[in-house]
Amino acid sequence: MISKLHNRLGTAGLTVAMIALVVALGGTAFAAQQALNGKQKKEVTKIARQFAGQPGTQGAKGDAGAQGTQGAKGDPGTNGKDGKSVATSAASTGVGGECPTVGGAKFEVEGSGSSSHVCNGKNGTNGTTGFTETLPTEKTETGLFGSFVALPIGRKAYPISFPIPLAEGSEVEPVVVDSLVDGVAGKCPGRGGGTLPPTGEYTPTIPEAEPGFLCIYLMEKDEAVIPGSSPKIGVYEEGSWFGEKGVSEIGTVFEFECPNACVLAATWAVTAPAE
Repeated sequence: MISKLHNRLGTAGLTVAMIALVVALGGTAFAAQQALNGKQKKEVTKIARQFAGQPGTQGAKGDAGAQGTQGAKGDPGTNGKDGKSVATSAASTGVGGECPTVGGAKFEVEGSGSSSHVCNGKNGTNGTTGFTETLPTEKTETGLFGSFVALPIGRKAYPISFPIPLAEGSEVEPVVVDSLVDGVAGKCPGRGGGTLPPTGEYTPTIPEAEPGFLCIYLMEKDEAVIPGSSPKIGVYEEGSWFGEKGVSEIGTVFEFECPNACVLAATWAVTAPAE
């Protein structure tokens, strides 16, 4: 191998190459490589790699360094500026004032030279409680009475009670509308919608009545007989009660007879009289 190197590098080149090889194998990069030309450097590097040993195992981890000392405390910051107060006063209400008609409050930051204001809201209209002691003029209330269950033979009566009483002294005329009739002109406009079936059976909706009328719309009347004096109200005179046809402020009683087992059911509408 030495003869091959001698032939390739020459005597001087071989000497330098051997020195560089020894230094390289010793683990230190030395400046001897600077005496070689480019071709010689490649040859030396190749030979050094052939004789180089494997990398050693990794050394143990070194101990942690000592903790540094804490830095000096910084200087305290400067104090902030004092805040400014807000002055409150009444907003002017005169012509051209901030709140001309309703008044309000004015706010100004101390020393700012400018202000803002908040005006009072307008008063709302007086509300109502939703409660009424009597049915208002020309207003209507409705209901139903009766049963579709057959009643035994005998005299019967169903009360018609007004949830909202009529005003004292109200004159209301009762009108009975037969189950095969839709209404009575000028008194009872209709049962509340739809076309009356030919059988007389009718689903209750919202019946109607002209002012000053109690309209009783029969839905079913099977074997029931209605006397001409129905409906009636109780009247007390001279120590006794007796029935009188009519309507009171709180309602009336609808009377009928059942010669045989019978059925009777109806809707009703009452409208307070006009003034």
